[in-house]
Amino acid sequence: MSRILVIAAEASADRLASRVISEAKKIGVTEFFGIGGEKCKAEGMQCFYTPTEMSVVGFLEVAKRYGFFKRVFAEMVALLDDPKTRPDKILLVDYPGFNIRFAAEAKKRNIEVIYFVSPQVWAWKPSRVQKMVATVSRMLVIFPFEVDIYKKAGLAQTEFVGHPLVEIIDEEKKNYVSREAFANKYQLNATQGWLLVFAGSRSEEVRRHLNIMCKAAEIVASKLNVQPIVVESPTVSESLYSTAPKSFSHFRNAEDTHQLMNHAQLGILKSGTTTLEAALAGLP
Repeated sequence: MSRILVIAAEASADRLASRVISEAKKIGVTEFFGIGGEKCKAEGMQCFYTPTEMSVVGFLEVAKRYGFFKRVFAEMVALLDDPKTRPDKILLVDYPGFNIRFAAEAKKRNIEVIYFVSPQVWAWKPSRVQKMVATVSRMLVIFPFEVDIYKKAGLAQTEFVGHPLVEIIDEEKKNYVSREAFANKYQLNATQGWLLVFAGSRSEEVRRHLNIMCKAAEIVASKLNVQPIVVESPTVSESLYSTAPKSFSHFRNAEDTHQLMNHAQLGILKSGTTTLEAALAGLP
């Protein structure tokens, strides 16, 4: 039996890690523990911390919570040193600020590290490639061009595994209902176009983005006669969305977010995974 420590410290990482866990269970792996959310928990993983606790954005927010992250990091490293919890392998999903440092600790202890979803080294901080090569045993990338980046740098065990979102959305489309049926389910107006507002999946993102996004959405909605809808993240407290105008609808079911995008006409989105999801859904 393999024991796998998983670090999936963001909402998107939780979704991806849960799919890996689901597949790993089919080949006999039964013990998973570490950092993960509701989807990982649903697959039987023991989660010591969740994406809600771990997700921050911006240097200032990280600095404010430095003590917390230092403690979490030390606790995760302690799991590597305890014979009762020492994992056979480690699965790190995205979250480079934490995970690259954690991979270095695993390397010191001769524990195999599998890194799923490469940091965007091709866009910023390319120096991280060498750190990855020095500490990661196997890199699983989601864009084909990333393979050459790592192999040329010396990480021979690099494999393109396809983008999980493509698989996820293709699977979900099989269960999509008509726009009218979807509108009835969520008390939305099927006779109007829908303008979706995505402020982010971290509390600090919502604090920074929501009000100005809503102001923009009000202008657009009035000109185009569309229904503005604030799409809430389940990892963010509902209270943070209370500043949205009373005329805005709210949507909080993450399981149906892609279908909502499919039926909507326009979106105002923060950068990140959401923009790729919108592209795959054909949402301008």
